[in-house]
Amino acid sequence: MAVLFISHASKDDVEASALEAWLNANGFPDIFVDHHRIAGGDKWREALRAASGACRVVLCLITANWLSSSECFGEFEAAWYMGKRIVPLFLLPPSEGLGSEAKSRLDRVRGEDQGIDLLACIDAEGG
Repeated sequence: MAVLFISHASKDDVEASALEAWLNANGFPDIFVDHHRIAGGDKWREALRAASGACRVVLCLITANWLSSSECFGEFEAAWYMGKRIVPLFLLPPSEGLGSEAKSRLDRVRGEDQGIDLLACIDAEGG
């Protein structure tokens, strides 16, 4: 199984693919991203559980979509309970209007692990 597991909302596949490409280019080739490793007909929840259980590090791509997803937040909680290293990668504009549940989830993530603000890493061309 992969060393890194990328937890992301399916609506953020483009961002997850960009993160995966960056990680590969910077020496991290052993990554599980669900849009590559789960084939049609596979039981996707079982595949996600197996991959997140076997990995060493969970990268959470925190977006408004991630915060609104019970599945994504469940991956974070499961990783926390299993004692995994969790690295939150924040892709949230400061003006993001989050609902109360999303704010509560964001507070929980921020209260557990030091994250990285990816918006500060993106240049003017979006790369």
